[in-house]
Amino acid sequence: MSKKRWIWIGAAILSIAAFILKDSFLQPNAEDLKGGFKEIVFARSEQNAGPIIRLYVVSVKDEKNAQMQSYGDLMPHTKYGTTKVFFFNAEKPIPQRINLQPPHFDTTIYKASSRYEKRPMGGTLLLNFNMY
Repeated sequence: MSKKRWIWIGAAILSIAAFILKDSFLQPNAEDLKGGFKEIVFARSEQNAGPIIRLYVVSVKDEKNAQMQSYGDLMPHTKYGTTKVFFFNAEKPIPQRINLQPPHFDTTIYKASSRYEKRPMGGTLLLNFNMY
């Protein structure tokens, strides 16, 4: 093969590698979203063979502009598992512990403003309780 052809092949490989690296390092994360999210506590079920349950307690500084659906979509999820994210106003009491058994935290003391849930097979739900 000619030298010119090797240059084109090398340029193509470099372009593809640059695109993959750019895409890998520029993935969106929670800091990119509006709302001032801060993860307070996380719990995960112990089993690895069956459905995995993930629970998150997250404080939100700006509930009116918070991108809660997008935040929840960023959370890890397994095919038959469930991921729940409880959003709390940062200026109100927030639980520092969470249980895998419902109701997950003391609902007489702590009031979540929203709950995001990713169900088995990836269906999502965002419930707003007492917003604003």
